[in-house]
Amino acid sequence: MDLQRNKVCGIDVHKRFLIAAILCRDGKKDTQRFSVTLEDLFRI
Repeated sequence: MDLQRNKVCGIDVHKRFLIAAILCRDGKKDTQRFSVTLEDLFRI
């Protein structure tokens, strides 16, 4: 039996920024952009 997740996340890494996304099974999507500063890396 395969388990299905209710939420999944991913990070798109670029040289000067990162984009993180959380996708929910019900279609909700939360996307946020982060800089590569140490402060933002801790926030992510």
